[in-house]
Amino acid sequence: MRKNQQMNEIFAEFQINLPDKVNKIKSRLTNIKGLANKLRSEGLIKNISYDEENKVFFHTDKLEVIGISSKVNTIPAFGGVLYSINTLGYYLSLVNKEILYYDSYALFKIGDVDSSNYREILLWKQYIQTYELIETVLDSIKDLKLVIIELPFLIRRVEQLVVQSSTTINEFKRLKESLTSFWKRNMHKLYPYNREGVILCSLSRNTNSNILHALKNNELVNSCEEISPNLIELLRKNINIFDNYGFPSFIYHSLNEKQRTISYSYSDLKYDLRAEPKLLLKDINGLFLKLKKEGKIHHLEFIGSKENWTEKKINELSSKIIEMTWVSGKDSLPVPLWYARKLNKGSKSLLYLFKKEIKKGMGKN
Repeated sequence: MRKNQQMNEIFAEFQINLPDKVNKIKSRLTNIKGLANKLRSEGLIKNISYDEENKVFFHTDKLEVIGISSKVNTIPAFGGVLYSINTLGYYLSLVNKEILYYDSYALFKIGDVDSSNYREILLWKQYIQTYELIETVLDSIKDLKLVIIELPFLIRRVEQLVVQSSTTINEFKRLKESLTSFWKRNMHKLYPYNREGVILCSLSRNTNSNILHALKNNELVNSCEEISPNLIELLRKNINIFDNYGFPSFIYHSLNEKQRTISYSYSDLKYDLRAEPKLLLKDINGLFLKLKKEGKIHHLEFIGSKENWTEKKINELSSKIIEMTWVSGKDSLPVPLWYARKLNKGSKSLLYLFKKEIKKGMGKN
């Protein structure tokens, strides 16, 4: 009887709420799609430009590129956490869709942590290890042109954490020192600090971008591209709608395959990002793009000012990433990053073995 009563309650709740929910969602989608179409017409969305003469995407005869992925595994142990960090770089030498040569580079770390902020600490260790691998490939691959990582360039500061233990503060200090040291040692190898240098970019699935605030607050005065005054006015008039529905909803309904948003500079945000590394804050640009029809929206970050990046150069970078995206579906990524993610499985079995050996060692003492 109780089971039947529960099912009746569920059925009744469906009958009462379903029509109202249908109408609300229908109204919401109508508002989002309507405003998304206006954003498109005012220039928020750009096609990845074609070469006007040959009607093809920009491409190079040969491209040396590496994708770098990092993965963390954890298990509970001894009142804390045992962890492993696998960072894998997959290098390809490409001509269009032909692979001439491939290689891989890897770093591995295993250890323990007992802080309540262990997730943040392990993320910081991921950053350190990722940038260690970037430095390795910059020094090892002779004709490298492009490095694609999946971690965003900026990371929030320790002051934003609720619990700030001495362990947490020391680990964050180590992160800051590591990132600052990396950039001081390697800036001269990277574009735009070296006009012939390697392009380092980040391709993540972070859709919680600040592009709207950059548009509204500072009219993208530091953007690498011209912005329509009508677009800025449209954003200002509807900023409450964007805040209510969330910007990712409008991006989802605005972007089609092989399209991107206008780029924006983090220096236009007009508020304290509370992020590291500070020395990059004014040099980072972002945009959204869709690699494949069935794929997810990605956020692309690249480094430099509007003196370094023209609309054509931004399209060249975007089109290279799109041309290298061979796999369709939700997991579509440029092939070097796709391979790096797929091959970087990691394994908790190693951690359990590590835990077992620690127990053995403790038993001998």
